[in-house]
Amino acid sequence: ILFLALPVGGVIFEHVVRQDPDPTKCGGGVSCPLCDASTAGTQRVRRSWSTLSDGEKLKVISAMHSMKWIDDDVGQSIYGSSFRTYDSFVLQHAVAEQDPRGDQAHLGTHFVVWHTLFLLQFEESLLAIDSSIGAMPYWDMTEGFDGIFGSGDTDLGSIRGTDSMSAVVDGAFSNWTVRTLDDAFLDLYPGRANVNGSFGTYEGEEVLRTSTAPTKGILRFPSCTDVTPLDNYTWDSYDLCASQTQFLEFYWCLEQVSGGSHEPIHFYVGSANSTELGFYCTDFAPPRLSETVQGDFIDKMTSVNDPLFFFHHNFVVMQWHEFMQRSASGLASYWDFPAANATLEGSMLLDVISDAWPFSGSSVFVNTSGAPTGALTFADAICWLTPDAAPYTYDRVTTSTTVMSMTGAPTASTASPSSGAPTASPTAADASSGCCALRFFMVLLVSAALCFDMA
Repeated sequence: ILFLALPVGGVIFEHVVRQDPDPTKCGGGVSCPLCDASTAGTQRVRRSWSTLSDGEKLKVISAMHSMKWIDDDVGQSIYGSSFRTYDSFVLQHAVAEQDPRGDQAHLGTHFVVWHTLFLLQFEESLLAIDSSIGAMPYWDMTEGFDGIFGSGDTDLGSIRGTDSMSAVVDGAFSNWTVRTLDDAFLDLYPGRANVNGSFGTYEGEEVLRTSTAPTKGILRFPSCTDVTPLDNYTWDSYDLCASQTQFLEFYWCLEQVSGGSHEPIHFYVGSANSTELGFYCTDFAPPRLSETVQGDFIDKMTSVNDPLFFFHHNFVVMQWHEFMQRSASGLASYWDFPAANATLEGSMLLDVISDAWPFSGSSVFVNTSGAPTGALTFADAICWLTPDAAPYTYDRVTTSTTVMSMTGAPTASTASPSSGAPTASPTAADASSGCCALRFFMVLLVSAALCFDMA
């Protein structure tokens, strides 16, 4: 059972895995560090996938294939130090998720910051291959699944795998497979101890996914109903989260079963090879997914295997970008990001982010003058990812910084909002900040398994 408490004029989201009481914000026992990030000189503009021309889409697809099929040493000799293999991102995600202290990439506010840095590193690799890409596109979820899935050369494949094992065999990534693991690959990267013994097998060999499946293809299994999590997803759904004023409420808004942009998409796209345990099926429960073969996008440890991952999470990052913009005064307290008394070690404001495989400022803020270069803390990252300091903005977000077009040329001094998408409103935060005592309780009867947030 998931309880959502909806106060008039504001929102408090309750979730079965949310820490109670909430962690302590800075300003009490922990001083709030001063954010000294400078305004970005230029910002690249992340655009909706649906607004790109076929030629622009093919550039992104081609760069992703280069990352998938070229090894690190060869790629870096051709494209420079920002190049990384696609599978290294899958492994990095697994290392964070399997941390012995607890999941360092999910199940709390740290999810947002971790995935934003993760996406930024991925974007830098894309741009190292082809700078004319301009920026990593996002999937506009208000357009539904048809906005990105399909069998064409610029689509991400069918929403349900179309071969006999539900593997994706059409679209732009029809030939993608999960990687067979070996010591040479694993020893290239930090954090191997976190993931030893965590992976499934294919034909007796360890592979970079949790399930042991009869194929190495990317798996998307059927759901038990035609209902989808995006049937009623609108810009109002988006704004409900973006208009929050505290980090905790923003994060738990993303994970709503109804109206959330994160967790339900993983459940629906991945599903499982079972008419009882697949998403929306009678016995759906993530703790029971080990009883069957799970789809790649529902696999919390290695969901990056599905090429949808970065397009989807870029939309979520856009919500965070707008959340910070709409409530800019919250920076003084880092929007009450947990600073003490969090039950998860490593997830607090002054902690180094996922220190088994940390994000170095030099690899994230590649061309950002004055940014930290060492292992980033949450405070470092939040400070330098604020809307005016970040190296990117979005096509639906206004900014005071010069922005870059897809060709890298400076454009007008503000980014142009997408057609049909409402722009960030400075009054939206005001409208949501007046929280009254009256609450409406909506009880969603879902599987108890929905207490597990997807990657």
